[in-house]
Amino acid sequence: MMQISRLIKKCADKLKIKNCLSISLLIFIHLKKKGFDSNFNIAVRKKNTKLESHSWVSFNDKPLLFESDLNEYILIEKI
Repeated sequence: MMQISRLIKKCADKLKIKNCLSISLLIFIHLKKKGFDSNFNIAVRKKNTKLESHSWVSFNDKPLLFESDLNEYILIEKI
């Protein structure tokens, strides 16, 4: 799972795709098609006066890619 996730992230970086929602969705769908039971997470946080969102894919509540500051986010949906 980690290898697939890193490969998709590497391809996204080469294509200059920086949107976490798009990358996470690609990883999640690809893993589901391969039969892996992963979770798609969507969360928000308030930073200064702005609301920020973030998404990532996890397995057993651990992110598949390195994710910093996830503890600052409030999970609003886990699929």
